[in-house]
Amino acid sequence: GNNQRGIGDEEVSSITSRQSLVSSVDAEELGSSLAALDLVLVEFWAPWCQFSKLTYPKVRQLARRFYGRVRIARCCITEANGRLLTTSQKVEHVPELRLYCKGKPVMSWLGDTDIEVIETEINVALYNLHVASLMGDTECTCVYQRSMPVAVISGAGRGLGRAMAERLGQEGYFVVINYRTDSASALETYARVRRTGAD
Repeated sequence: GNNQRGIGDEEVSSITSRQSLVSSVDAEELGSSLAALDLVLVEFWAPWCQFSKLTYPKVRQLARRFYGRVRIARCCITEANGRLLTTSQKVEHVPELRLYCKGKPVMSWLGDTDIEVIETEINVALYNLHVASLMGDTECTCVYQRSMPVAVISGAGRGLGRAMAERLGQEGYFVVINYRTDSASALETYARVRRTGAD
């Protein structure tokens, strides 16, 4: 399923002794990661930027929260490889956090963004990757328009929850279908929502 937990403070020391929670990468390394991994969260930063200093602790928190599910990387734009990457990725401001799914940018945040906002969008992407794997969808259904409102429907497998999911899908919402145990009913709701033209 998609219920893996992150890691707590007591586990950080043993993990960081083997590998860093947040990778510092150059253009070539990041390009390889974007091509090979499902989800990558990249922080584009600069040492002269004061907001970058505020963002980094949040990046580490996210790395703990999503350990093993999302790769977290930092790319310094003042280094030669970083400048090449910002040209290819069209990064214009720092700090910028950008979420990639299967190599495609799906969401970005500028400046000192609330960490709960970022966590919500990452969870949406993880959920949709899970659904995509169940449905055999290799195109990754978490790629959606940034301007779309997101609706999280609890108990969406049947009844009122299913009706709400279908209605909100028709109205242009990006619908997140939540369920407890009945995955078959949730997948039926998913199929119905997709038939409305929604994501």
